[in-house]
Amino acid sequence: MAKSKKGSVAISVVDGRFRLRWMYFDEIRRQKRYTLSAGAENEVNRTAAEKLARTIELDIASENFDYSLRKYKQGLDRPESITVEALLDRYIKAEFSTDQTSSIERYSTIRNHFTRFQRSMTADECTEKKAISFMRYLQERGQSGETVNMNLTCIRAVWVWAIKKGLVHVNPWIDLKVDVEPREHPKPFTLDEIKKILEAFQGSHYENFVRFMLGVGCRIGEAVALDWSAINEDCSEIFIKQAYNPRSRKIKGTKTGKTRHVPVSPKIQALLQELRQSSNSEIVFPSPKGGRIDRANFRKRHWQPILERLGIEYRSPYNARHTRWSHEIESGNLSIAEAAQYAGNSPRTMLDRYYGATKRPRLQDFD
Repeated sequence: MAKSKKGSVAISVVDGRFRLRWMYFDEIRRQKRYTLSAGAENEVNRTAAEKLARTIELDIASENFDYSLRKYKQGLDRPESITVEALLDRYIKAEFSTDQTSSIERYSTIRNHFTRFQRSMTADECTEKKAISFMRYLQERGQSGETVNMNLTCIRAVWVWAIKKGLVHVNPWIDLKVDVEPREHPKPFTLDEIKKILEAFQGSHYENFVRFMLGVGCRIGEAVALDWSAINEDCSEIFIKQAYNPRSRKIKGTKTGKTRHVPVSPKIQALLQELRQSSNSEIVFPSPKGGRIDRANFRKRHWQPILERLGIEYRSPYNARHTRWSHEIESGNLSIAEAAQYAGNSPRTMLDRYYGATKRPRLQDFD
């Protein structure tokens, strides 16, 4: 559908329901997109939608536009009154399968925030003013600008879905966002630091796990979830298809929901071949008790103390991922696009979030 001009109302049919969309200003003259659901697709509602579109256009032209939209909602096919909590529950049930644990947890957390913000608030009561208040509530709870915007993106998706289903008429979240503080660039471990870390873990139960993490650059949950069935016969390539969720203690899909094949280096190949010969478990890197590695326990009792003892600036085990891909790109062995493919990210995400300079030369003096 072509974009409508400012002040012109476009009518479309989405999932069997009429939808009105237009561009205009809000009360403080900021440009804004508006959306109204206008009932199920039938001739009666079509006539009503066309009449309503002309009313809105005339009000805009005569500068009598009702920014609250109450005037335009009158007479529309009213959606059922549904609480925000119930709306989120329905969205989760409709859009996510049971193995998408991280996505379900994200939306469940948002639901809990709504409950604490205002219990049993209906979706109709969630006006733009109320949405702004909720956004500020999240900020007051200490959420970073990036996290707040991520939550707003999720909430927008819920309301878009709800409009299609006829559960709400208006999406008050469309243009909401907060300023984001500059992201600090990753600081990968240097080659000297990598050497010291590997030497420090030598002989420990986690030696091979750490070598693998630094050598492959996968997510920690993906390494913990790795089974021998995901490694080819000669151990030259691994198939990353799942991750371990420490909260639910269950195997789930990858963070992005996509699978990928990663060809490993000769040293990692040899390490995997040796492990396979001596392994009596389906898990490639089992914990000392034979189950999945508890990454919080690993970080607190092993990783952090070793970095402290070595005098290396603390970076979480996840930094192994930054380190692997930063060195691959900096050395010229892989392009950003190739590194992104093996890491399971887009090139932009690779550049923005994972790539960090591995060399930090000082500026030169003038002669």
